[in-house]
Amino acid sequence: VLRLRGGLEIWVCAFSGKEMCSDAFPSEPVEGAPGIVKVQSRLMTSGGEEINIGGNASAEGADEGEGVDDSVETVDAIEFTFKLQAFDMDKAALKGWLKTYFQAIRKMKKEAGIPQEEIKAFMAGAPEAAKFLLGKAKELEMFINEDFDDKGAICFREWSEKGNIYYYIKEGLKVQRC
Repeated sequence: VLRLRGGLEIWVCAFSGKEMCSDAFPSEPVEGAPGIVKVQSRLMTSGGEEINIGGNASAEGADEGEGVDDSVETVDAIEFTFKLQAFDMDKAALKGWLKTYFQAIRKMKKEAGIPQEEIKAFMAGAPEAAKFLLGKAKELEMFINEDFDDKGAICFREWSEKGNIYYYIKEGLKVQRC
């Protein structure tokens, strides 16, 4: 879904370079959890696109139904589009990963020459963001990039009747315009 306002913004993990989401999905910051952004996904269909336009299939030796793939599957748009993989992590492992990940973001910001005040503000909000994610740990599914690189971004999915909600740590993502 390409927006006509100047292109699409793709959210890419700052560490792995893998695409994690885009602005094609509605998003908003999470109140009380600095640096966490909430993204609304939707369901979409996958498959069933194969169309045989080869003329007379029976004359070409094809059996009836061959060349037609009508297996349509309903999938979550974010998980499918960005090839996210389910990733099991208990609460203790999540706590350790969050600590390591926030420190990696801090180091990345420092190396990029970001002013110390901004880095301190980010790190001051990190405990609240971690508390938010840890508090929802039992309700969330975790997803990682297709290479299972846990040094990079992990996103968190919560089931909702309106469509799944994903949570991202925005500071660990870079925006690329298409």
